[in-house]
Amino acid sequence: MSISIFQSVTLMRYNRLNLEFKLTTMKKWLKLLSVIAITATIAQSCVHNPNVEVSTNNENKNDSVSIDTSTVSVNMETQSIESSKSNYIIANIIFPAGKIQLMPGKTNLINGKFKFTNKDWKPVLTYSESNDTGKISICSLNSKENINFENSDTCHWFIDFNPEKKYDFEIIIGAGKGDLNLEGFKIQNFNLELGAGKVNLNLKNTSVPNLNITVGAGKAIVYLTGIWNNNLKAKIAGGVDEIEVHLPKEIGVKAEVNGLLGNIVAEGFSKKHNFYTNNYLGKTKYTLDLEIDGAIGKVKLILE
Repeated sequence: MSISIFQSVTLMRYNRLNLEFKLTTMKKWLKLLSVIAITATIAQSCVHNPNVEVSTNNENKNDSVSIDTSTVSVNMETQSIESSKSNYIIANIIFPAGKIQLMPGKTNLINGKFKFTNKDWKPVLTYSESNDTGKISICSLNSKENINFENSDTCHWFIDFNPEKKYDFEIIIGAGKGDLNLEGFKIQNFNLELGAGKVNLNLKNTSVPNLNITVGAGKAIVYLTGIWNNNLKAKIAGGVDEIEVHLPKEIGVKAEVNGLLGNIVAEGFSKKHNFYTNNYLGKTKYTLDLEIDGAIGKVKLILE
């Protein structure tokens, strides 16, 4: 059976639109699954264990370290941990929704200022030490229920850490905005999960060797510029609307980009298949190796 040119063009357009619809649908499902997975992780991680003693307004099990809690008002309080003898700190933060800000502090190991309109979002801060390792956990009182965050609601966590310590960070943000300024920190491992929203992650001059970021939906901006003293292995995944990564232009960089992708902007990079490399790859002592996967609308790799 012969087909006219008009029929052929029509068929081609139909097939293209059908393919675009399928890809768009797959991207939406991947984003939804990412959000569900991260939300489930939050709910499971925040379930209160009756066998674990929660430290509030009294001394921690370690006699040399105390947690100081001050209630400013019904919906605001401050918490802090004095300087610790431990040099290696494992910090786990599980934030339900709203705005969270991390920044460098001064003398104390940690200072936190917390504002919340829902008592279930009140944070619980715990700390323990073993040998030279301290473990910090910050989690809201109850994250098992669905998060119903209205426009009139407030949940703001402002936390500063002592930059002189060495850290592992494990951060889960259910939804909202994260401003995580850890420039100059000594970080061994950094893991971030965001259900939905926007996150600005400043890791300039950290020389972090291991980085994992998972974003369900929204935008992530990551700064990895500055001085490097080791290789980097970074994995970025999820159903991200946009991922923007700032990289040093005088360090070897290799980025493998896979998945259902939209627009990729990588000025100053050479492209071969799904690999993007800069001119310094193989010419410097250290290499920044990135793997980006998922249903990502726009990927921007920026050399600075």
